[in-house]
Formats: sequence, C-alpha cells, structure tokens
Amino acid sequence: RDLGAAHGFFALEFRASAALGQMAIEEGLHQEGADLLRHALAALLKDEAGDAGSENDADRDFRELNVLAHFADALLTINAFDELEDLLPRFREKANPNPVEQTTGHLHFQLTLHYLGARLHEAR
Repeated sequence: RDLGAAHGFFALEFRASAALGQMAIEEGLHQEGADLLRHALAALLKDEAGDAGSENDADRDFRELNVLAHFADALLTINAFDELEDLLPRFREKANPNPVEQTTGHLHFQLTLHYLGARLHEAR
C-alpha cells in the first residue's frame, strides 16, 4: 500500500487498502477496516489518470461499488451514521448508471443500497 502511495500508483494503493480493509472487517476489526476502506476510496479518487492498467471504467466502477458496500456496512457497525449518510449519494450514483450501462451486477448493488438505507433508518 505504501509503495503505491509513494510512487503514485494509486490503483495499487486502492487495491491493497481495499483488501486489507475487508480482511480487517472479517476479523472483527471494524474501525481499522473502515479506516483502510476510507483510504482505499481516497486513493481511487486520486487515480483520475487511470493507472489501473487494462481495467476499463466498468471494472473500476464495480471495484468501487464493492468497497463502498463493505465501507458502508463497517460504518453502520461503528455507528458512524453521519459519514454513512454522506457516502450514500456516491453509492447511489455508481449503482444507478444510465440504462444503457446497467447490468445485473448493478441490480445487486442497488438492492444493497436499499438494504443499507433501511439499516441506517432502523439504527437512527
């Protein structure tokens, strides 16, 4: 992760942070996992030049959606409701592309988005 950050390989930094964050959450370290996933999303935003190699935009969008889903779940677990509310519009934007680009994968993330919204409403 640090190697990617130090040399401007933001896709590497994103992937390493995302993987470590998901592993931390699986181990029950929700705060640490949320911090790593937050870092992953920041690295993805820095990667506007698209140094992701052969990855096309759809692949990057699905990677981002996957991280957004894990991050949102971690935020719910650590009761970071305000940050989750700030995150949901980006999740909604990525999960609801124009009809020409929509796939069954998007449907999965749309349902995840509704589920997260319901959990947030219940938690508040």
